[in-house]
Amino acid sequence: MDYSLLFIVLFLLAFGLLMVYSTSSYDANLNFGDSAFYLKKQIFATIVGLVAMIFVANVPYHFWERFAVIGYLVSVVLILLIIPFGHKANGAKRWLYIGPISLQPAEVAKLCMILFLSSMICTMGKQIRYRKGFWMVILVPMPIALMIWKITQNMSSAIIVVGIAVLMLFVACPDYKRFILLGLAAAAATATALYHLFKDYAPGREVLYTVLALILGSLAQVILLMTLRNKVPLSANPQYWNPWTQPPYQDPAGGQPPYQGGPGTTGWNQPPYQGGPGTTGWNQP
Repeated sequence: MDYSLLFIVLFLLAFGLLMVYSTSSYDANLNFGDSAFYLKKQIFATIVGLVAMIFVANVPYHFWERFAVIGYLVSVVLILLIIPFGHKANGAKRWLYIGPISLQPAEVAKLCMILFLSSMICTMGKQIRYRKGFWMVILVPMPIALMIWKITQNMSSAIIVVGIAVLMLFVACPDYKRFILLGLAAAAATATALYHLFKDYAPGREVLYTVLALILGSLAQVILLMTLRNKVPLSANPQYWNPWTQPPYQDPAGGQPPYQGGPGTTGWNQPPYQGGPGTTGWNQP
């Protein structure tokens, strides 16, 4: 058992319960006469979640792989059910009520996406290192993310669904330069969105425009450097010799042997110069 991971989970649960009580105690006491009303409900949900966690952890993970595609389809169906049967609260239509239980399809989609993408990445293997496989994993959760965003009006959950795919690829793929480009592109898109949202507010317009210019400039430089590195690597240049990875230079005209310079040599597999009176300088009379 991974006790460090278990400790992190329990710590986050305890911290979350503390925050629930801290933020809801006044409202709960005012409306229900019990300052721990919401805390008790959250503790019940936490206990149910811990029991489910223990059960899932003791089942071999290959068992859950068979439900990967089913989970993806269930996510789609649940999100679509929001349209005719969704419950609206605080201006957003995001919940389904099944008897006394309220269910948010976006949360189900997050779990199902983890299951589906993990199965997909394991099936693809080393193909995720190539461009086609990499972008396939990125694009697969996009329909779910768009449905969550447009149907449930929940952009934060949509971003988390896409983030799950990026994070799982980051763990599985050793090529980090693509993630640098994705991060810069996301930063540029965010800056662009902020600029258009706040461009009518004069105090922040210049700041947002400057941030946008800096991000786009950095993105362009990184793309240029990555392109040059991929297209014209130094080791592929016939005029460049890397002494650590390539064999000694061979003259194609068949002239001098490879240069082997060093102390006490002339550099061309000849003894050191020993000039003096009556000699030619190369140990010859």
